Amino acid sequence: MKVVGEISISARQINNLVSEVGQELAADRDARTQQYVHALLPRKPTVVDAPPDLAAVFFDGGRMRTRELDQGRGVHQPHWRETKNAAFHRMKSEAFLEDPQPELPDCFRNEAYVEKLVNGLKSLKKEGREEELETEPSLPSSTAAAEALPQERASWQPETLFRTCISSLASSEKFGPMMAAEADARGFFTAKKKAFVGDGQGYNWTIQQRWFPRFVPIADFVHAVEYVYTAAKTAHADAPS
Repeated sequence: MKVVGEISISARQINNLVSEVGQELAADRDARTQQYVHALLPRKPTVVDAPPDLAAVFFDGGRMRTRELDQGRGVHQPHWRETKNAAFHRMKSEAFLEDPQPELPDCFRNEAYVEKLVNGLKSLKKEGREEELETEPSLPSSTAAAEALPQERASWQPETLFRTCISSLASSEKFGPMMAAEADARGFFTAKKKAFVGDGQGYNWTIQQRWFPRFVPIADFVHAVEYVYTAAKTAHADAPS
């Protein structure tokens, strides 16, 4: 603000303004959610000018540190809480008579890439997600390093045209209708194709069945790879990395 706008404002004032705006946005979100939940049944989906070709909803939980409110200066009773996070992708996709990717993608055949991917997921699950890995997996050569990088998007893969997201510390019971209200406002329920992507957490699929029953349920492949890879390393502990 000082460099660009020549406006002198304290960090605390910015924090207060952001908190005020955030409360207003949360109130608007809750009002839209209540309006959607209490709409007469059967609900009529919102129709947008150009219905999405593919509407994809991605859902996952996270962790963040919070502290007790209204306790004055300083941090009081810091603790970890679970966040609920949902992304809504308006996408463009094609239809195929045969599976355009019948085999496992090459990146998941690369052990160096998979090991780095799995170790990265494990580090995110630690309390305090800002922690770095104690040791980074070493790649055997520059060629392997290049092969370990994710490949460019293939021509058959869906393309994201626009996306929004919502996050909350609310329970899954309360977050589900928030997701449905956001999806409906974007015209997702009138899309030609619909997908719901999540990991193995049980409440993910409770939300899908309750609020997105006509969306194709898709398990997050990366999380599945994590468990398969960990099981393989356990069963074959003596195998070279």
